[in-house]
Formats: sequence, C-alpha cells, structure tokens
Amino acid sequence: MGINKILSNKIGIEIISIRRESVKFAKKYFNNKKINVCEVGVYYGVNARSMDNNLNIDNLYLIDPYIE
Repeated sequence: MGINKILSNKIGIEIISIRRESVKFAKKYFNNKKINVCEVGVYYGVNARSMDNNLNIDNLYLIDPYIE
C-alpha cells in the first residue's frame, strides 16, 4: 500500500495536494530568487518536476531512501 493511499485513508489528504501548496508557497516566498533545493523522499519525481518547472533552481538535490 502506497503512502498516498495510507494518508488518504487515515487523515483524508493526498500527497499531490501538499506538493502543489508547498511549491506555491516557495514560489511566493523566494520571489524568483535563485535557490538550492533538497528533496528527501523523491518517490516518482512528481514534486521535483513541479519544483523544477515553477521555481528558479540553481541546484536540485534528490534523495530517496527507498529500500527494496
């Protein structure tokens, strides 16, 4: 069972909606300044793509502690 399904079942939210809000916040807060970004827990890269498309990123570090 994926984390999105767990969150959806337990507390009624989905990760996608959190991602969109965090990128909107960062865009407003940093006001198009060049920023360095580190994301821990990349999953399929949906949030990384959203950040890359919407923020002025100098360096983007993606860390995924996934274990098979």
